[in-house]
This record gives sequence, structure tokens and C-alpha cells, in this order.
Amino acid sequence: MQPEIVKKYRKKAAEKRHLSPHYRAQTLFWAAQRTAKRHNLPFDLDIEWVEKKLRFGLCEVSDIPFAFTSLKTGKGGMGSQNPFAPSLNCTIMKKGYLKTNVKVVVWMYHAGKQNVSHETFMQLCR
Repeated sequence: MQPEIVKKYRKKAAEKRHLSPHYRAQTLFWAAQRTAKRHNLPFDLDIEWVEKKLRFGLCEVSDIPFAFTSLKTGKGGMGSQNPFAPSLNCTIMKKGYLKTNVKVVVWMYHAGKQNVSHETFMQLCR
């Protein structure tokens, strides 16, 4: 096969994969698992639990629907974090990635409240 055809096929396959709640669940799970290990935090999540939350389709804090598409504003028209993409958020980071402490939220909420409490962030939103 010609390199351009292969490149185009791989790009299309990657885009299709990103639309899959199962693929996204795996990606979020592995990232959380790495973070928990790196910071020596408790971890009890599983891919099925994350996928179930993604298939529900709404942010657990704002009820905003998840977006699985990229904004395509990154290098070569790929990537760039969609503010409505799903993200795992620990309510209390020191408690770790436990099912009782994690919410699946839109990335925008996660990024916005990173250094402040939920209450402080919600005050900004009003």
C-alpha cells in the first residue's frame, strides 16, 4: 500500500475509535490507573464501571452531554481537548480513584475546579 493511503486509513480509524465509549473508558481508566500508581493513591475502578457512566452520556455534576469528538485544532488538524469531553474527577484527591470518590464529568469542569473547591468553582459559573 502507498504510505498516503495507509496514513489516511489510520487517521480515519483513530477518529472512529475516539467516538467509542468503550475506547474512551479504556483511555480514562489507564490514565487514572497511572496517576494513582504515580501518586500512591488507592484505586478500585474498572473499565466496565467507567464505560457504564460514559454510556449514560451526561456529566455527573452539570448534566451537560459528553462530546466524543475532537475540535481538530491541534497539529495537522488532529487532537485538541474538547471542553465537553469526558474526564474522571476525584471529589477528594487524597482519597484516590475509588468508585465512591470519582465522578465522570466534562473536561471543562475538571480543568476549572482543579485548584479550587466545587463550591468556589460553581460560584464562578453563576
